[in-house]
Amino acid sequence: MSSDSAAPVQDDTERRKAHGAAEAKRKAEWEARQLEKKQVEEAAIQKLNDMSDEDAIAVAVKRIRTETERLTRRSMKGCVSEHIQELCRKDTEFARKTMHPRKSMVKCFKYITRMARDYVKQEMEDMDIQPDGGCDVPDGLCCLCG
Repeated sequence: MSSDSAAPVQDDTERRKAHGAAEAKRKAEWEARQLEKKQVEEAAIQKLNDMSDEDAIAVAVKRIRTETERLTRRSMKGCVSEHIQELCRKDTEFARKTMHPRKSMVKCFKYITRMARDYVKQEMEDMDIQPDGGCDVPDGLCCLCG
């Protein structure tokens, strides 16, 4: 009877060791991918920092124009794209920020949408109004995606 109970314990120990080894391998692979991503991002940032102001503005405006073409929200994309491009032309630092590898027009639009949703929710709570399908959002709220 004691030999029967020893076998499951040994199997469990082996499974735990195998699982631990597999987890360690997955963790090492994940860390290697994260390090590679970070190195690529740092290289892109360094390349951006090495650009002249004029080149940074030109590249930022071109990137915004290209990424905006892929968007489908036609009612917003023109005015937002033009506004951000104009900010890039006026402010070199802003242009450099828009070129950060983690920034994109899709993320900008998600940010604008989230801010508008939060604004509408707060307005409805403040006025004790039930949602009816629409609400005006101030233009200045949409200019924060830099």
